[in-house]
Amino acid sequence: MDRDDNRIAVIFGVLFACGGLVFAVGGVGAYHRDTTLLAAGERVTAQVVALDRIRDASPDGSTDYLVKYRFTTHDGRTIVKQGGLGQAAWRALRVGGPVEVAYDPANPTKGLLVGGGVTSLPLVVISTLFGLVMGGFGLALLGTVARRWWNRTRAAG
Repeated sequence: MDRDDNRIAVIFGVLFACGGLVFAVGGVGAYHRDTTLLAAGERVTAQVVALDRIRDASPDGSTDYLVKYRFTTHDGRTIVKQGGLGQAAWRALRVGGPVEVAYDPANPTKGLLVGGGVTSLPLVVISTLFGLVMGGFGLALLGTVARRWWNRTRAAG
C-alpha cells in the first residue's frame, strides 16, 4: 500500500467509524429521549395549526407527514411546535382539531406528538446494528493501516 492508498484508507476508516458511532449512539439516544418523554412527560391535548406533506426528492420518493400544533402548558404558557407522524395518523387529523402531545414540564419546548418520535424498538435495534457494523468496518480499516505502518516501521528500524 503506498501513501495515497493509506490516506484514502484512513479517510474512509474515520468516516465509517464516526458514521457508525452516530447511527449507534444517535438511535439509542433518540429512543431513550422519546420513550422517556412519553412515559414521564405531561400529556395535553393540542390544537392542530397546520398539516404539511414534504415529498423527498430521493428515488424512493418518501414523504414526511408534518403537524404544526399549539398547546398551553399547565402553568399557562402557549407553545407552538412541529412534529412528524406516520401517514395513517396524519390523515386522521384536521386543522383546528385535537392531537395529543407529551411535553417536559421543566422545558415545554421539548414536546412530542403521541404516536410520533423514535419509539420503535426494532427500528432502533436495526439502526444500532447497522452503526456497529459500519463502525467496525471503519475500525478494521484503520487497524489494517496501523498494522502496515507498524510493520514498515519495525522493518526499517
